[in-house]
Amino acid sequence: MAYAQQQSQQDPARLATALADLVVIGGLKGFKYFDTCLRGREELILQVETSSSQKCLPFSNSVDIALSKRQTSSRRVHKGNAISVQSPSDQDLENDSQHISVLLAVYARYGRPYVWLRSKHGQRFRGVDHAPEDDSMPIQLETTAQWFEKNLALPDIIEQVVSMSVEPPPANPFAVDTRSISNLPPEETIIRAGALISFLQKIYHRDPSYATEVLSDISTLQRIMYTDMHELLK
Repeated sequence: MAYAQQQSQQDPARLATALADLVVIGGLKGFKYFDTCLRGREELILQVETSSSQKCLPFSNSVDIALSKRQTSSRRVHKGNAISVQSPSDQDLENDSQHISVLLAVYARYGRPYVWLRSKHGQRFRGVDHAPEDDSMPIQLETTAQWFEKNLALPDIIEQVVSMSVEPPPANPFAVDTRSISNLPPEETIIRAGALISFLQKIYHRDPSYATEVLSDISTLQRIMYTDMHELLK
């Protein structure tokens, strides 16, 4: 489906839900295969690990600084029926060969989410024919193309991005690095674990093929959280 046709559909309620989901997901930390960095109310940087044997490290301070600057320096360009996003400081993400970085955006004017590749090694993004000269254009993903037809949500897009980036594809794209969570100070552990539990419960109730793995992570996070709460109350 052409982008011009896709853009013609609007659903304010679903757009509001997608924007709310974007903010929630942008505040979550502790996933095994990806990390997030919120960039304003409409943009999220998703940094995905390319190997299932490694965990995705949090964004470095230098990248965080670059991303904060990008909020004021990035500009969006609309050319005919094409959507283009130009961010001068995106070069901070281009040369990281250990991760695939994408921009997940929910712009109100387009009425649906789109994903832009921000890494310069797009050949590792399996199943997508995306030449370097096309980096200003959204990646053609099934989940964004069929956003309205299949009543999809933001986690569906993230699931596809993770599954197409990590080698081999993980059984549970939303797997949690519970060890890193448990190693935090008790107060921070409780906050992070609680936020992850709330999000994962929503994923679980969507009944994905990996629901059993999600439930296992929820149970582990609950044990970690309650243990730290008990320690704080002593």
